[in-house]
Amino acid sequence: MGKILLALGACFMLLLGAAITGCGGGGDSSTAGGSSVAGSEAGDGSAAGEGAAERPNGAEEGEASGGGEPPPVRPTSESKEQFVAKASRLCGRRKRELMSGTAKLLGKGASGRSPEEAQRDLAQEVIAPAFEAEASELRKLGAPRGDQKRVAAIVAEIETMAAGARRNPAAFFAVSPAEFRKRNRLAREYGIGACGALS
Repeated sequence: MGKILLALGACFMLLLGAAITGCGGGGDSSTAGGSSVAGSEAGDGSAAGEGAAERPNGAEEGEASGGGEPPPVRPTSESKEQFVAKASRLCGRRKRELMSGTAKLLGKGASGRSPEEAQRDLAQEVIAPAFEAEASELRKLGAPRGDQKRVAAIVAEIETMAAGARRNPAAFFAVSPAEFRKRNRLAREYGIGACGALS
């Protein structure tokens, strides 16, 4: 059984390593010049709809927020740069907690657990709670005035990943590294690529 758990841990670490590429904090090159994607300056969230049907995470579109538009995020007087700095710190802390939780779970041993059970435990005991807490904390931060819809879409993206990990761990993990990276696309485009990332 120990070999099964080690294999699962190795697979998870490979996914984490693959997801690392380009998932840093506010240094995302797509935000150079203060603008990231078409429609962002007006805060209309038009970028949020692109590829929204692509949900390679085991959750249906809109599942976490009940369908339709995500719940609003309150506006703040902070600049985008201030928000990005705060969100990057918050998500960086959550990522460290996620890695620590993964190590603890893998350290428990696999006595009597199948690979499917170990995968389920990782998704439901570590990943989903980490993403749920991250989404809640991001929502509490608010958003720069005019960017509320974009930030709400990012929060919804993370909530959808958490719901997918809880509902169907096998589907959550059964994706290529490239598909896995699509999961936090909106966060990366906004400059907070650490949010909704596993590594």
